[in-house]
Amino acid sequence: MFLHVTDAKYEKGYQLKLKFNNGAEGIVDLETELYREIFEPLKDTELFRHFTLTIRH
Repeated sequence: MFLHVTDAKYEKGYQLKLKFNNGAEGIVDLETELYREIFEPLKDTELFRHFTLTIRH
């Protein structure tokens, strides 16, 4: 079985609460992952917190 994110909610800072198709859930902090130029806009937490999750079946 491949793991897929089924739900994601903004927590605070650069943290997201993720739920997976196997029932697992937890919080991931992406602050240290935003280090390349392409991610510069996401360093603005107002932009980061307005993410969307697209679920493909």
